[in-house]
This record gives sequence, C-alpha cells and structure tokens, in this order.
Amino acid sequence: MSIDLQTLADNHFLKRVASGKSGYVDTNQLEKDFIAFSAYVPESQLLVVAPKLYQLQGEERARYAAALQAMGYEGETPSAIDISGAFNGQSNPNTIVIASLNQNVADHLLSERQFLNPLLENLFIDGKKLLMDFTIHSALYGTVSCLAPGADGEPLCLEEAHLFPEKFNKGQYTLRLQLETPERFVQGFMELEQALNAIKAEPKLSLLDKGKVDDVASKAIALRRSMGALSRYEVPETNVFDVETNSCIVNCNGSTMFYLYEPTKGRNIAVHFGGSPFTEEPRGLIVLNGEDYQETLVSLVKMGIFAPSPALLESRITDLTTMYANAARGMKKPLSEGYLDFKKLIEKLREIHTQLCAKANPEYRKEFALMQPTELLEFFVYPATDDPVVHELLPRMSWNASIREYHDSLGFMDRFEKATDKQRKDMLVLVKSNIMFSNQQNNNVNLWLYQNHKEFCEKSGIKFKLMEG
Repeated sequence: MSIDLQTLADNHFLKRVASGKSGYVDTNQLEKDFIAFSAYVPESQLLVVAPKLYQLQGEERARYAAALQAMGYEGETPSAIDISGAFNGQSNPNTIVIASLNQNVADHLLSERQFLNPLLENLFIDGKKLLMDFTIHSALYGTVSCLAPGADGEPLCLEEAHLFPEKFNKGQYTLRLQLETPERFVQGFMELEQALNAIKAEPKLSLLDKGKVDDVASKAIALRRSMGALSRYEVPETNVFDVETNSCIVNCNGSTMFYLYEPTKGRNIAVHFGGSPFTEEPRGLIVLNGEDYQETLVSLVKMGIFAPSPALLESRITDLTTMYANAARGMKKPLSEGYLDFKKLIEKLREIHTQLCAKANPEYRKEFALMQPTELLEFFVYPATDDPVVHELLPRMSWNASIREYHDSLGFMDRFEKATDKQRKDMLVLVKSNIMFSNQQNNNVNLWLYQNHKEFCEKSGIKFKLMEG
C-alpha cells in the first residue's frame, strides 16, 4: 500500500510541475507578471551578434557546390560559410565541409554546433597539410560520427545506441570524421602510394606483372590529369580524424540528445528532448528527460554539472528588482498590493542569497541548493564547466515555458514559419516579455528573425540591438 501511495504522490508532484505549480510560486502566474511588467519596459531588445563568415572566393564556390552535390544537397549554393562549412538552410547538422584552410577564422552559425570545436581544432592543426594540399582543386567533406566506447571493444555510434543498448560502455565520447573530395582524390592518392610501395618492396616480381604495372600507371595518370603534378602533394597518413570529448549533441528518432560525460565520477549522461529513443536503457548511461525540466535540473545539480553561485543570484536579484522598479512607474498597483508571486520570488531569492553566502564549502552550498524549491534553482545555478553543450542545455530546462520554446532554436523557427501573423506576433511578445537576463537571449533565433523577418518583427514592436561578435 505504501508503494502505491508513494507512486500517487510522485505522479501528483509531476503533474504540479507540468502545470507550473511545483511548490513555492505559481510559475504560470509569474510568466503573466513578467508580461505585465514588460509593457512598461519598452527598451527590451533582442540582441543580435552576426557571426563572422568565410566568403567563398573564385572557384571555391564551384568546388564547394560539388561537395554539397556529393552529399545530396540540391539547393542554391551559398556565397559564405561558417567555420565548419555550414550555411543557412543546411539540413544535416553533423556535416563538415572544408573549402579553404582560411575558413578557420569564421564563427559558428548555430551555437548547437559548438560541440564540434574539439574536432575542428584537431582538424585545422593536425590535418593542416591535408587541407592545404587538397583544397587547391576540391573541397573536402564528411559526416561526423558521435561514438561511445563499445562493450565489445568496437566504438558504438550514438545514433544507434537505442538499437544496441547492450553494447554501450562507460567513458568519454569520440567525434570521428573521414574527409574526402567528391572525386575521391584522397583515397585514390593514398591507394596509389600503397601500390607504389608494394612495387618498391618487390620490384623484380612486380615488374613481371604487366597488369599490375599498367593499373598503377593508369591510376597515376588519371590523378595527374585532375590534380596536376603529384609531387606537390604529401601523402596523408590518414584522412580519418578522431578526438575525445565530454559532450556531443545527437539527433535520433526525432529527439535531440545531449550526451554528457562527467569525468570526476566517470558518469555518462543523456538528456533527451522529445520522446526517449530507448526502450531499454544502456547499462552505465543515466538517461534524463529534458521535458521533466525541473527534476532533470535537480539531477544535474546533484551530479555537479551545474553548481550554485551567490554572485549569480545577486545579479539575478538586481536585474529583477530593476525590472520591477522601471515598470512600477507606470503600473496601477504596487508590488505590495499585487503581483504576489513576484513578491514571494524576490523575498525567497534574497533569503537564499543570504544562506548561500554563509556557506563557503561548495558541497554544503549544493546540499542547501537542493533543499530549495525546484522552480527557483534556475535563478542561481550556472554551468560548472566551459563546455558549450552544457551552456546550451540550461535554458532548455527553464521553468519558463516561453524561454524553453525560444531556446529550441530549430523548433521555434519551424513553428514561426508555419504560424499565422497573429500567432507570430504572440510568439514574439512572449519571447520579449520573458527574457529577464542576458544569458536567456538566443542568438540563433534572434539572428534568424533579423535576417528573415526584420520588418514584421519591428511592426510587432520588437527592436533589435546589433552587437559585435
């Protein structure tokens, strides 16, 4: 009987979380308060940082187009690309195209692709000679595989982890990329080198085999016609690049999976948005539902992925108080007579700040933080790592539904495109009204709106502020 009662209690709590009433404040009402305040704070703006892109020069665009065609892309060829070769409208999030070694000075178009940074750094350093040689005549391209250690010694592709959960093993993830040209120059050159080495190893025997000699000669002539003097090239040892990482983002069965590795305890974690692809969870992988946002945030604080910060909380209290003070001049009722949930929020945050400041030990701070109402955690925890994937994850678990939807970048863009003008305006009002702090700005969406719907946004009362990257 006790188990049944506990199950009922747990279900009741989850329903309260889903309805925005998980404890201390009614978060649905709090969102309404923010909307009310925003009407009196007209300077609220969407910040836009235009990423630096690489402008494709001369024949580079044609060579880049050939790589896109080889990958099955049939749309218009862009004139500018980001550091990984991505562009607006690209459909495959894990492809990399290198048209020039110089594109390493560009930024990422989408912040979600920052998980590729360790691989790109390795590519532009260790693979510099390969890139320099082969991009003279062709673009290099490939699709990144996100791998986990396999129980049988072979790496397991994370896109297939739900199909073979028994093969998952604990440890760091690996990003793997195999680069090739549309004409397969790299593989052809490496095979030619291997054939020549085989002839050198047994010259007498090989020279008697006219068919083998003719085959090698024809390969060399074909490559020379396309690539020019082969002596200018250095044969690469490999065209496969591997790098270990603590995080990656994988799209699987309609879900977005944030894979994390916490090295201190050696824990592998997967946070999914959309239904879980796992019917059987892999042993050694902690699977969390990102849409149970408050409970998942609590779990990630427990595991040290996020940590409480008195300084951050002090900044939040200042921002919220300033926001109310700016709005109070035009509101009909003061904080003491209305907006009780907002009043409770400020009072509780001040109380938490006092207690956090009194606890110097990080573990004591964490224990105290986990005792607080779950909907307040977001106000005073921060990523305990510089990993950009963890930074992407936090706003997607906000108690504020508008912020969660706004930070689902591709989902927001898709909904906006399909919406009526009235629905679009409502979406924009919710975004503008609920951005309280600078880290809640989503440059992916802001830039997209500025580039594609600037006139409509401005007619709807949305102002943009352009910033330097």
